[in-house]
Amino acid sequence: DFGLAALPGRAPEFRAGFRQAADYAREAGCAMIHVLAGLAPDDPAHEATLLENLDWAAAQAPDLTLLLEPMNRRDRPGYFYSRPIQTVALLDRLGLANLGLMLDAYHAGLEGLDPLAEAEAFLPWLRHVQIARVPDRHEPERETAMIFLQGLDRLGYAGWIGAEYDPAGPTEVGLGWA
Repeated sequence: DFGLAALPGRAPEFRAGFRQAADYAREAGCAMIHVLAGLAPDDPAHEATLLENLDWAAAQAPDLTLLLEPMNRRDRPGYFYSRPIQTVALLDRLGLANLGLMLDAYHAGLEGLDPLAEAEAFLPWLRHVQIARVPDRHEPERETAMIFLQGLDRLGYAGWIGAEYDPAGPTEVGLGWA
């Protein structure tokens, strides 16, 4: 299902899983949880379910930031949202301080978007950034990564940045870009 938050009739499962994730996050000292919407059509019933579950989860965990991540249609066909603008529209509707956008430059790139332009457009909602090379999700190319990271710095982004990729070779070689 790749998440449950947008799936009608599955709220009890979502909420039990969320409670457990929040407990784990607090015990581990993590400040954020990625809330997965699931494989679902973009229709009013699924959207209403997602909004209701997010509102509930945000109230249950005011001490944690809940992240929504748009995922590209090639790797996650049928995922509820694939572009930051869709995700931010949902965040705007709820207007809750402990909800935010996780922008994965890889997913944005595969959607044909400029990740830095997306970061700039949605900076008020941006809480976490991930990077990887497009189109193969290997380690970032050093020059491209530096341009992106310097751009985030110019925008004033001071949040977390994660390198989420599949190394093309041995891990120690794959960290050379950093």
